[in-house]
Amino acid sequence: MKRHSQEGDAPGDAHQLMSIPCISFLPAKNAEEALERAASLWRIEREYWDIFGVKHTAQPGVVRAILRAMGVPCETQQELDSAVEERLWREWSQP
Repeated sequence: MKRHSQEGDAPGDAHQLMSIPCISFLPAKNAEEALERAASLWRIEREYWDIFGVKHTAQPGVVRAILRAMGVPCETQQELDSAVEERLWREWSQP
């Protein structure tokens, strides 16, 4: 929605007000999604290819161990959701 500060302002005028987007957090649908979000946010690579062309994927327990070592509470889906939400809000609120 566009609003004008004075009657008669045309679109594109300097007096036009900008709308502010609404940002919200939605919890993960399940524990797997919560773990994937956290791994991505804390930049943990979930898989890699070795020099022989074999793909390796980190097991959920390994990803949790890495997150735990980084100080991220990750024993339950709720802990992961809370940690992700807290980090996102910290990042979004920085100037």
